[in-house]
Amino acid sequence: MVDKIGPWGGNGGRPCDIKVASYRLESVTICCGTVVDAIAFSYWDRNMKGHKSQLWGGVGGSVHKIYLGASEFLMEVSGTFSPFRGPSDVITSLTLVTNVHHYGPFGVPQGTQFCIRVKKNNSIVGFFGRSGDYLDAIGVYVRPFCSSD
Repeated sequence: MVDKIGPWGGNGGRPCDIKVASYRLESVTICCGTVVDAIAFSYWDRNMKGHKSQLWGGVGGSVHKIYLGASEFLMEVSGTFSPFRGPSDVITSLTLVTNVHHYGPFGVPQGTQFCIRVKKNNSIVGFFGRSGDYLDAIGVYVRPFCSSD
């Protein structure tokens, strides 16, 4: 069973989501400068078939790609959001924390803070949100570990 938590950020842009439920996150790509321009990710479904999201947002900023190790899983996503070049909020920074590493912050931490930390024996396995020229909002998919993981 996968839970959908969030999103945090603004109402601009268009909805972004995956069509096939995620079972395990494989990599995350974040494009950022002053704000988070875009995010994309790859993941495995329950049948261990690989999937990739589209790039949600614009193509500006520096590109950062995070590959999760075989026993690494995402435990926390935090960041900030505020208005940028308009009245609507966008994601201004993102930080990812796994059971092994701390990645970020990507972008410039400014504005309202948010933090999504999963309970013990759970993992963040994917994302959803809103995007236009930037990443406007972000939420996460969370699933419990199974005994076969």
